[in-house]
Amino acid sequence: MKIRFLNETYNIYLREDRYGNGRLAIRAYIAETGEPFGVITTNLPDEELGEGEFFVKTYSENVWVHQLIEQEVFEELPGRYVSSGFVEIATCKKGKNYVTKTY
Repeated sequence: MKIRFLNETYNIYLREDRYGNGRLAIRAYIAETGEPFGVITTNLPDEELGEGEFFVKTYSENVWVHQLIEQEVFEELPGRYVSSGFVEIATCKKGKNYVTKTY
């Protein structure tokens, strides 16, 4: 999948892992080099999640994650935000264009 960030185009792929509490962790990597590009999810262990849901960081250095929502890689759940510090964290599910690379 392609995204734009800081006036550059990147071809990225996603990998899944798990946080210590078993919740889904998703990271992005640069396809050509395998270099880490960014951590997409955030772990908020005190907040409730439904089946298949996860928290997505879309602020600060992760503003590019909005492009993955627009590309239907993630489905943002309307009205499902939680506060963390000074930001609102989106609750998402995997979208119809969600694909990961296994390792």
